[in-house]
Amino acid sequence: MPQPTQFCLRSILLSSIEEQQHCPSDVLDAVLALYQHLSNPDVAYNCGVSPLSMRNLLRIVKRVSSSSSSMSDLHDSITSLLVADLLPPTQRSSLERILHKVGVTKNDRVGEESNSLWAKLTNSNSKKDILISNDEIVISDNGSDGKFTMKRKKSNRPELIPAPFFVDIPSHVTIIKQLLKEWTDGSERSFLLLGNQGVGKNKIVDRICQIANFEREYIQLHRDSTIGQLTLSPSLEDGRIVWKDSPLVRA
Repeated sequence: MPQPTQFCLRSILLSSIEEQQHCPSDVLDAVLALYQHLSNPDVAYNCGVSPLSMRNLLRIVKRVSSSSSSMSDLHDSITSLLVADLLPPTQRSSLERILHKVGVTKNDRVGEESNSLWAKLTNSNSKKDILISNDEIVISDNGSDGKFTMKRKKSNRPELIPAPFFVDIPSHVTIIKQLLKEWTDGSERSFLLLGNQGVGKNKIVDRICQIANFEREYIQLHRDSTIGQLTLSPSLEDGRIVWKDSPLVRA
């Protein structure tokens, strides 16, 4: 199947942007140029990433359109989508060279603090608060990201909503805000949190479920897990074992 033309891709990406959002032409040109470069299998292999799919292109454009639409935001969106922080140094350098070649650069200088997510996490001067009402969440931020507002979900099973003891430190609030923002934008419906044991991954998920009224269920995974164990759950009813859909299937 032949690749779509640049004109066709541009039309598809522009049609995905909502009326109240805006994507500058230079940002769109940079995204299409990156797509063209990574369509070369050798270039993608050297960068340690896969060629950009149409789904990934739409995600990038939607993320940038909902923010300040700067090249720095575009850089953060692309590196986050490609999980660039986990790439080996050689491949990360190759990816950065390609990004620089198409005009996607970070708004910083070597040795100085950048406008990346890491800088936002470690910015102790940025005050962040989570305000919860009956039907709305408001995460205030005196930094560059501004305020975030989201409607709370109406739960049919409130007993599944966690109530953790959680201290809203700025770095965790930044992560929560980022995840909820991508959830409400519709670009993501599943997340993978990576980190060492004890850094607070479960706590962050529990806090998100608590403030957004999301129901939480656990599934234990290990190397011997089977398809049947992931899709069916046994329960004892009236002395009989009954097999029902697992939380993964119900979700």
